[in-house]
Amino acid sequence: TLGTGATSARANSDLSSADHYVKMDVQSPSAVGQNDIGVLARFSSISQTYVLWHFDFAGTNIAQAFDCIATVFTQLGSNISTTLATSTVYNCEESLNGTTMDCKKGGSSIGTRTT
Repeated sequence: TLGTGATSARANSDLSSADHYVKMDVQSPSAVGQNDIGVLARFSSISQTYVLWHFDFAGTNIAQAFDCIATVFTQLGSNISTTLATSTVYNCEESLNGTTMDCKKGGSSIGTRTT
């Protein structure tokens, strides 16, 4: 448990492969328009580079995938419609196999993207 408000956490390990897997339970905000939730993989703190699977709680009920390279974000594909509820725990997963990113919410795939 990290607390309330804007929080973040990460586990870091040096993996020699391009294949990564991230899974975590996240609590959605208590009101629409508050902080978003997401998971990221292939994180490099030196170059500020990673791949992000993001759930938007601005009242739009969408999920998005992004490449972030040196703090510049590029959306991968289009928005994906998904049902999001406030004050709900979601199991979020992101698996990267080479250049394919599979994004899951609650154990079910809601979309794939190419990185």
